[in-house]
Amino acid sequence: MPSKAIIHAEYDIYEQSSKSSERIAMRVLKTDVLVIGGGAAGLRAAIEARQANVDVLLVSKTPAGLANCTAYAGGGFQAPFGKFTPKQHFERTVKGGKCLNNQKLVDVMTREAAARLMELREFGVDIETGDGTARVKGPFAMNGTGLTLPLLRYARSLGVIVLENVIVAGLEKSGDSAVGAAGFNRLNGEVVSFHAKSVVLASGGAGRIYSRTDNPVGTTGEGYAIAYDAGARLIDMEFVQFFPFGLVEPGLPMFLFNPGIVEMGRLVNTEGKEFLRDAGFSPGRDFIEHRDTLSRLICMEVQKGKGDLDAVLLDLKGTEEIGHGLTMLGEFKEMKRRWLSKVDLDKQCLHIAPLEHYFMGGIEIDEDGATSILGLYAAGEVTGGVDGANRLGGNALTNTIVFGARAGRAAAEHAKSLEGFETSDSSARETEKDLREIRARPQSPGARPREIRKRLQATMTRCVGVIRSQETLEKAQACIQELSRDLSRIYATTTWELGEVVEVESMLTVAEIVTRCAFERRESRGAQYRLDYPNEDAKWLKNLLVERSGTGMRIQTREIVGTKPPR
Repeated sequence: MPSKAIIHAEYDIYEQSSKSSERIAMRVLKTDVLVIGGGAAGLRAAIEARQANVDVLLVSKTPAGLANCTAYAGGGFQAPFGKFTPKQHFERTVKGGKCLNNQKLVDVMTREAAARLMELREFGVDIETGDGTARVKGPFAMNGTGLTLPLLRYARSLGVIVLENVIVAGLEKSGDSAVGAAGFNRLNGEVVSFHAKSVVLASGGAGRIYSRTDNPVGTTGEGYAIAYDAGARLIDMEFVQFFPFGLVEPGLPMFLFNPGIVEMGRLVNTEGKEFLRDAGFSPGRDFIEHRDTLSRLICMEVQKGKGDLDAVLLDLKGTEEIGHGLTMLGEFKEMKRRWLSKVDLDKQCLHIAPLEHYFMGGIEIDEDGATSILGLYAAGEVTGGVDGANRLGGNALTNTIVFGARAGRAAAEHAKSLEGFETSDSSARETEKDLREIRARPQSPGARPREIRKRLQATMTRCVGVIRSQETLEKAQACIQELSRDLSRIYATTTWELGEVVEVESMLTVAEIVTRCAFERRESRGAQYRLDYPNEDAKWLKNLLVERSGTGMRIQTREIVGTKPPR
């Protein structure tokens, strides 16, 4: 049965703007556990919390189970099945992460992965296992919905209440504890104040701070921003993973090429050289563990003037006649039918470049998903520590399931330990005030949210992408500061655009954190490559922690948790 306690303190507040005849409504909703995010981590947390017999409300800025990174993922997990042991999974993950991983988190993930993934079958997920892998299937290019949609159906069957199209703009705190959140419904313009005994942040990454990314359009980093603004610690935010083989062909949508398809053809620079193979790398064989290196090699060709349109070239002439595996060939034909039908691949090469794909850094958590704020838990891509400096392919979905379940259970237990609600509407009232003021502003050239967003994305791609340096990072920081000043002029003409304002503010916060952390780490390691510090440095075998300090930002180093170099 649906939870009965969710709506037992609901009311409307209307305030009149001195500059506008429109009214701003604020609705208050109560629940034991508030889950923010409609991807795999949020859905798994909601299921676990509801199974602990507490009331659960899941809020998503998009239709739950869709338009998130999980839905568009390939549907593959890395996990200890068959001959692949938890020890091997642990050592491979830590080695791939350049030994910066929180090894306590890696130990939990690799020990629990197999059992947690098999548990998905109880929730209606059709999951197949192989040697060291597992997989779910969905429609073409949305395999991840084979995970998210069954989880959504199961969560609703348990009585989890789902509220969609609401952007969370801030956390509510009482003293040092999280007691809810403030949101904004971008369809009807309503501000929503959520009162909760515990909160689980599972809102995904921030890929859209870059212009070249495969992330859905709404992946704008609110989870990082609101946690940081509330005083939570973030870790290793300089490490942003790029998928090496992304289509950046002018006039076509950006999407990821299966490495096996790249292997079918010839990836070349403008001189016609297969530079990856010349360096000893195979696009298909080395893809899982060496995304950082492959991305760097591609961008270095462009850096040396051997690229075209900031990309290298993929020659796929005659690939359909080579006789590759039926599965790969079938995917290639489907890709041609959907996205490449206007391209004559026998005459034209495709432009390929790395696309932003995943944030290794994020909110610091312990083994139960607890953050540095009492009552606030987190799971999935919004967290940091599991992946270190470079994530292995397949570990992202495994992470969502293992730590989604753990965070949901811990949040439920915390909620049950409290006798009543500590309530606050301060963040919601501040959100309502800010949005009302923005709506009443006059239109100003260059101050629409999408204009600021576009300028930020171009700067981050150019200056804080795969290759960085002191010079590019200083340029990025100057641009971010200029755009942040422009926020005083930002305006919106619709409720949807008001939602874009919330997104842009979060994007600027995250961009500054990433840029300043990348500047602070004076070495190259994993996904962080600096031209001015091109080598790994043993002195930097440590994590960077980021916290808000008054109106400023504090960045400090810390020794790695559970250091034990893999054998």
